[in-house]
Parts: sequence; C-alpha cells; structure tokens
Amino acid sequence: LVRLQYRTAWDKAFLHFSADGREWTPEPVWLMPVADLNLVDHEPQSDSSNWKEIVIPASEMQFVLTNGQDKWDRSSDGENYIIQHPGLYRLHRGLLREIDCPPASP
Repeated sequence: LVRLQYRTAWDKAFLHFSADGREWTPEPVWLMPVADLNLVDHEPQSDSSNWKEIVIPASEMQFVLTNGQDKWDRSSDGENYIIQHPGLYRLHRGLLREIDCPPASP
C-alpha cells in the first residue's frame, strides 16, 4: 500500500495517478479527504491544517495533484511525482519524503 499525506492551501485536492504501471486514472480524479490530524501534528512548521490523505493499493506509482480546477502540483522539475515502493509518504511544498513508521506494538 502507498499512503500519501499532502499539505495544501487548497480546500479540495485530487490525485491523478498511475499505479503499478497501469493506465492513469480517468477524469474525474480521486478526491483526497482530510488526514488524521494526530498523525501530522509533529510536522515542523505545521499547524496540522489542510492535510489531505489517501491510501492506494499499489507498490509503486507516479502522480500529480490538482485542485480540480486550474491549479496543478508537479515535482520541482515539472515532471510527475514518483513513489517507487510501498510506505507512508508526505508531500509539502514540493518535497516528497518517505516517513519512517514506528514498529507496531506486539
């Protein structure tokens, strides 16, 4: 699974993606609901507002984000964002990073 958390000033954020080499999602793209704020409270310079989150059943994916109108978020080089293996990822201000999750309690 790929779990993506995204901080944006947009009221709504939509994910347009291709998972595991399959076709890209058709329009309309997937709406990202508000993230569990308990999971992002410790983010530096974050008031935990405007975090969105989605879980995709995939081992890898490439994607872009949109507000559903005329705004798009792509990587800093103008290309698609790329996730190459399952995990928890956060995207904020163009920086996509994998988050190390603590081990589950026995």
